[in-house]
Amino acid sequence: MSIFTIIIPCFNAERHLADALNSLLAQSFTEWQAILVDDGSTDGTTAIIATYCAIDTRFSTFRQENLGPSIARNRAAQLPSKSEYIAFLDADDLWTPEKLSLTLRTFNSPSQPDVVYGIVNFFTRNPRSTKTKSTPPKGRLGLAEVIGENPVCTLSNLSIRRALFLENGGFNVTMRHSEDLEFLIRIIVAGAHIKSINTLLVHYRTRAEGLSANLWEMHLGWRRAIASAAALSKAEINYAEAIHLRYLARRALRTKAAPLIATKLALHGFRKSPRVFLMSPYRGWATLLACLIAPFLPAQIRHMAFSE
Repeated sequence: MSIFTIIIPCFNAERHLADALNSLLAQSFTEWQAILVDDGSTDGTTAIIATYCAIDTRFSTFRQENLGPSIARNRAAQLPSKSEYIAFLDADDLWTPEKLSLTLRTFNSPSQPDVVYGIVNFFTRNPRSTKTKSTPPKGRLGLAEVIGENPVCTLSNLSIRRALFLENGGFNVTMRHSEDLEFLIRIIVAGAHIKSINTLLVHYRTRAEGLSANLWEMHLGWRRAIASAAALSKAEINYAEAIHLRYLARRALRTKAAPLIATKLALHGFRKSPRVFLMSPYRGWATLLACLIAPFLPAQIRHMAFSE
């Protein structure tokens, strides 16, 4: 019997999908099944999925028209299964070999959390050469922490009790950005216990293409997501928004986003709360100064300073 159901939405993912699936095959814990949802792919994704389904019966698939990853994940989660836990893996990310075994150990720990996540490593080319990693807080994840610089970072880092996911209706399929954040806020408000593992579990592939146009949309998605966090005061939201905008500004600096995008994001965050924006010297002062001079810096220097 499978302990984990792994849900992998795939849309035109031929470039990196095999790497993601190989990282799943390399897991030290083997009692899993994986559902690959072909979200209307038009490249070689369908053939890659067929190959892996043929070589390992733990893989299964279904195809839908291009409806987006949230619908794909929700539909896969609703399929009949005896698995107790759901884990998500994006088609261009990688898992470390102990990801599932450490996650299961944490689920079975005395605190019996509802959701488990770990450290994420950010990379563009070589996952072993990167220096940028997430820093999950110790203890139970709270609302104020998750709406600022969300330490879960990516759905590839999220494992959850299947019953809890279904009881809370899955992801909001009307959202294009921050649907993972909106879901986390919703279940925290409902009392879910979310616990971190202080171990690297996920290699998250950062991509520059198409990001410039999406950064402000990501912020609008963030604003929509926190609408479900009614318990927070205006001061708490400003605190979190300053951190979120600083994160987006840093993301703009390490990608191909137009330098003025980074500057605008940073200044917007600084206005929300100068104290909060600057409270971490490297993430605060360095980000603000870099954003102010970003229009005058060569792109290569910006990318080197804020990525790998």
